[in-house]
Amino acid sequence: MKKRSYISGEKFVSAMKKEEKKFTYKGDIDIISFQDKSGSFIEFEKKDFENDLQELSEYSNYFTKNLPENMKLKFNGIVRIMSVVYDSKIYSELMDIIKSFFNSQGVIVPGTVGSFFVGCSVKDNFKGSITCNPKCAGSLKNDLNDGSCDIQVLIYLESQFKKLNHVKSQRALIYIENPEFTKFTAQNIQELKNEDILFISLIFMEDEGYTRQDDFKSVDSFEVIQPEETTGGTPPSESDYTETWVIILGLLIVFLIFAIFAYLLCKG
Repeated sequence: MKKRSYISGEKFVSAMKKEEKKFTYKGDIDIISFQDKSGSFIEFEKKDFENDLQELSEYSNYFTKNLPENMKLKFNGIVRIMSVVYDSKIYSELMDIIKSFFNSQGVIVPGTVGSFFVGCSVKDNFKGSITCNPKCAGSLKNDLNDGSCDIQVLIYLESQFKKLNHVKSQRALIYIENPEFTKFTAQNIQELKNEDILFISLIFMEDEGYTRQDDFKSVDSFEVIQPEETTGGTPPSESDYTETWVIILGLLIVFLIFAIFAYLLCKG
């Protein structure tokens, strides 16, 4: 008799061994079921999957690291499910369910929950393969035939880089989250060099989710923030110090004159 396991969508992936990824699919309106090579069934309820997506859709514009803990659990559960079904026919069916919750969420921002779920479904003016679009890199593929990006894709968030895919290349696309960005820090540039990245193209979000993409340039050609820019002023120059001492000496002389004048009045 075949073993059947009913577990929640958030937990069912842990019951499947990595070497048992090849499976057959049977499903109905309520239960999504997988049969692994050993003949065991693993199932989760479609309504649980949809309920988790419904709740997560309220956090579409959240960066994943900023999700509340209970939402992180739901998000990670969906991620695990989609990683297991990746090479099966049910992948596209589950993607249709995901898109029904997230395609109406408005502008998709790279690195967010919405970007992970439907970033590869969004069409914009990005130049290059859809898989290299920061909205899509590291996200769920809309079409499994899309291939993969051969360029590193990063997001620059809170003065730090976050990898959106795991590719080693000398070129990198960098999505700049802050619209007021002007320069990297010297440490940022060094971090890029430590990753053997020599050329970068900056990408900015503009109105209605369209992007502005700069040409690739050498990392050494970018100006960096100087110490005085981070402290809000320029360091005092030698002339500044001289002027300060002149003022102090002048005040001391005035004080001495008044002291002598007062002394003479008292003596008189």
